[in-house]
Amino acid sequence: MDVLSTTQDSRSGMTIVEVMIVVTIIGILAVIAIPNAVEARHRARDTVFMNEVRQVTGNAFQLYGFEYGDFPEDAAPGVEPINIAEYLPKYFDWTEETPIGGKWDWERAADRSQKVHGIYAGLQVFEPGRTSGQMNAIDKAIDDGDPFTGVFRKTTVGYIFVLEY
Repeated sequence: MDVLSTTQDSRSGMTIVEVMIVVTIIGILAVIAIPNAVEARHRARDTVFMNEVRQVTGNAFQLYGFEYGDFPEDAAPGVEPINIAEYLPKYFDWTEETPIGGKWDWERAADRSQKVHGIYAGLQVFEPGRTSGQMNAIDKAIDDGDPFTGVFRKTTVGYIFVLEY
């Protein structure tokens, strides 16, 4: 029998100090990665939101306006305007929450002399789940970056993409 083989510890594994070092490293990586993952998720949802706004306003409501001579009547948040369903993309569900939180809301004044939020017609996101800074970033990507001017504006209850002033 070899003397070395009898004196070596046959246990394998990690010491408590090694485990603590590994846990600390994992914690540091999580602190770095989680905020970046959350921010990337927000940016992805913002992009989906902006694409939906462009498709719905540029295709559905504009085409409806051309065919009927005017935009659909006003509807409550989360309620699809009458006769618009056939113009919306197949995947689009008006009653679902928007990609940035809140509900879709079609706004249209009763007539062109009575404006709603200072406009005649527009697509609003009612009570979005984003901060003012995040909404300003969306505004900058869609419009001019100023929530009080341009075609994408802040309202008292959300943000609206203007189709007609």
